[in-house]
Amino acid sequence: MKYPPFLTPDEAAEAPTASADVVPFPPGITLRAQVREAERQIERLEQQAAENDIRSMDHLERVRAIGAEVALEIWRPRLKDAQAEVTMLDANDTLTFRGQRYHAHRSFHGAN
Repeated sequence: MKYPPFLTPDEAAEAPTASADVVPFPPGITLRAQVREAERQIERLEQQAAENDIRSMDHLERVRAIGAEVALEIWRPRLKDAQAEVTMLDANDTLTFRGQRYHAHRSFHGAN
């Protein structure tokens, strides 16, 4: 094994490697952040859909109303999927979801 020219072999053995500094980010934090973001977006879009009328004479108001309805169709399934993933992570065991069995344990290969 070759050492960088500015370190002696003893110093190189004591120096931390790049992989030693990397810590895997907990998946539960990311999943719960996705749930919070989806809930926030759905609340905002429902308020926007309630405030704006699709049949208004104002073109921008019609666009906001239609856009809110379309965006709600995107965010509702995302929220449902994120909540299911959090449930699977919290179960930390085999979970049946929509007729399929999932294992929420950590992968041996570091995939999750």
